[in-house]
Amino acid sequence: MEHHKDYWGGWKEGQFTSIIFDIVPDATVREQMLRSGDLDVAYELNHDSIESLKKAPGVAVHIEPVFQTYFLEVNFKRPPLDNLKVRQALAHSFPYKTVMAGVFGGLGTRASGLIPQNMWGANPDLAVEQDMQKAKKLLTEAGHPNGGFTLELWASEGNTLYKNIGELWQPELAKLGIKLDIRVLSFNTITDKAENDPEHAFDFMGQDWFPTYVTPTDFFYSVFHTGEFFNLVI
Repeated sequence: MEHHKDYWGGWKEGQFTSIIFDIVPDATVREQMLRSGDLDVAYELNHDSIESLKKAPGVAVHIEPVFQTYFLEVNFKRPPLDNLKVRQALAHSFPYKTVMAGVFGGLGTRASGLIPQNMWGANPDLAVEQDMQKAKKLLTEAGHPNGGFTLELWASEGNTLYKNIGELWQPELAKLGIKLDIRVLSFNTITDKAENDPEHAFDFMGQDWFPTYVTPTDFFYSVFHTGEFFNLVI
């Protein structure tokens, strides 16, 4: 982008005269380019790099709240996830506090439903807590007292966030006799498989949503409405 020399507001000395938007899909590569001075501005960097970046010479870190929710999409068409109690058990097995501290560096706000907590329409009473005893009880009621099955979490290339989340969840699931395999694939491969062959697609897919407009409708419609892109396999 080039500045418009005849801009009615005028230009001051030292202002930008051009901007280049460079598409760099890998967050780690973006960070390296920022540190080396090949980029002037970068965003959506790995959360576990924030503290190190704060100490990097010539780098200024700005942290701002966003209307964004990170979550795992569940494939209801693959057993045993077609069983509600299994899904509830898995929700209670998730190490929420560990993930918040270890992956997000304590910067995020614990989700309570799909709507971000800093946006109108959020319900703080929907949060699920980790409770391994309850998870075990629900699995037993679902006919899987000792687990005995394997689940797959598919994470997009260039985004280590969901891979890191899966690695923290693995030992918790192992306590229930459940194995979690993590696969890193291209986003197009993941969504194509989910849309065209859901029975052989992921069990969980790392996903996030931020609104085009700051309204709960944007979240609920875009993620849950039948036929919408992010309602892949329900």
